[in-house]
Formats: sequence, C-alpha cells, structure tokens
Amino acid sequence: MAKSSEPSKRQKYKVGQIVAIPLADGRFAYGKVFNNLAVGVYDFLSEVLEPVERVVTHTILFYSAVTDRAIKSGAFTVIGEQPFPDEESAWAPAMAAGIFPDDHNIGMLHITHKGQYLPASPDQAAGMDICVLCQEPELFVELVVDRLVNRNNRKYRYGP
Repeated sequence: MAKSSEPSKRQKYKVGQIVAIPLADGRFAYGKVFNNLAVGVYDFLSEVLEPVERVVTHTILFYSAVTDRAIKSGAFTVIGEQPFPDEESAWAPAMAAGIFPDDHNIGMLHITHKGQYLPASPDQAAGMDICVLCQEPELFVELVVDRLVNRNNRKYRYGP
C-alpha cells in the first residue's frame, strides 16, 4: 500500500502545550494543557492563528477537561509550549464536580483537584467552576463558545 503524500495531522499530547482551538465562525480560541486532561482557556480570540508568545500574555478565563483525542487527532493545533515552573502549577484549580451546570441540584457534589474527588458541602464548593469533561472536541468547542464568546460563565459556577 502506497503512503499518502499528505502529512499526518497526528500530534503528541503533552502538559504545557499551547493549542489553537478553531471555532465555527473562523476565529481561534486558545488553551494551555494542564494535568488530568484539563485545559485552561485564555480570555483571547483572534481572526488569524497567533504566535504562542502573544497568546500567553492573556489570562486564563476558565478551566475544563477534554480528552487528549482533540490534540492527538489534530482537531486542536499545537502552536507551542510553555512549560510549568513546577509540578504544583501544572494542576488546574479545584473545581466542583458531580453536578450539572444547568441544574446544580442533580448529582452528588464533590470537589475535584489533582485527580482526586472528595465529597463537599455546598459551602465548600460555593463559587467554584463546575468541572465539565468533554468526551469529544466538538463538545469542548461548544463550551468555549458558550463561555468565551457568549460570556455565559455564571452557569458554570457552583452556587447562587
């Protein structure tokens, strides 16, 4: 069987990578890969693919999880890397888990941090982002659009 002349889009997945996330409207969002499949999404959109040096000057708006398939398949393009200064900073902040963004009363409330799930009271989880795991890259893109483009951040935070 002859090899295709098309280069492979497959990429390696590594903590510290900066990725471009193509949106349906042609713009790009950007994220940084953290431990445990978490991606920190920068508060930044662009019309063209920007260099990593420009992207990392922006703050991270939110964190969420997406399977490594989005990067390995080439759905999200690795544009560079910004290594973490230490192991502790390679973890996303603690998040509320076990509940749904649209209805905080469904499920069992937990706090997830550093790969562990611990039972939590509503007071302990108040104000935390809700951990959402996107199994498919398309679902993560929908989340990015809802939170970054449409600015619907409030429904992804636990509490009133």
